[in-house]
Amino acid sequence: MYFHSFRNPGLVVDIVSDLRRLNTMAVKAVQSGVIIVGGGVIKHHICNANLMRNGADFSVFINTASEYDGSDSGARPDEAVSWGKIKKDATPVKVYAEASLVFPILWYHYLVFSPIVWLMLRSGEQGAQNIIYAATESVTTPERNPLTGYFVSNVKMRRSKYHFDEETSVRLWEESVRAIAEADERADGRH
Repeated sequence: MYFHSFRNPGLVVDIVSDLRRLNTMAVKAVQSGVIIVGGGVIKHHICNANLMRNGADFSVFINTASEYDGSDSGARPDEAVSWGKIKKDATPVKVYAEASLVFPILWYHYLVFSPIVWLMLRSGEQGAQNIIYAATESVTTPERNPLTGYFVSNVKMRRSKYHFDEETSVRLWEESVRAIAEADERADGRH
């Protein structure tokens, strides 16, 4: 940064200004949700910003960090709830997976299934949870997956109180397989 500032004057790094902007955005938000891909300093500052508004309404953390090393990235969502960074009535989700692999899959499912997912919503806070639900259900075949209607929260399987329709889960899985096959066909046609 030091040498760069001589070649390119005008670069200003002002972390206090950044923190004020981030905290102000969180405080003024009607609802606040966080999707944190990875962790570290970013997770720390985003969660702290939501502390200023008595917690985020929903949260999804995607990283490979475990809590045994005491890192901020490895902290479970229930710790953030205890600090007031996530609301007590929220349904936080932590996905223990390599973020660069999982996030594109979740994003793809969001694009494909968002019209279907919105039909299943009962409240705004459940949006992220239903995306995780749809994505995890498509990982295995319905015949091998007796957990239809469940979701992962704090590394425990929990039954969704909002949606547990077996037929819809099977249709979501079949639609996912069809959409992936179509995408593969289009990709093969380009090469």
